[in-house]
Amino acid sequence: MPFPDAKRATLSFTYDDATPCQIERAAPALESRGFRGTFYTPVHAGFIERREDWAGLSAKGHELGNHTLFHPCRSKEPGGWIRDYMNLKSYDSER
Repeated sequence: MPFPDAKRATLSFTYDDATPCQIERAAPALESRGFRGTFYTPVHAGFIERREDWAGLSAKGHELGNHTLFHPCRSKEPGGWIRDYMNLKSYDSER
């Protein structure tokens, strides 16, 4: 399927974990350039406390996606908040 208006590529801006700086800095920076982003928002206290702000981003054309409960992340230290089996450092090409 061809891109709209004969464009040659698409760029997707995605953000994870619903951090306050995404509302305060990332979304406004995107909007100032005519872009919109996709924000993957887990349900946690920080998200719930600012649910009206997140709804406002959606009303401006940003996409709110469902954040999974568990996904691999990178941890600098073993035994930190990321379980060893979910640490991207333990992933290889086969996994």
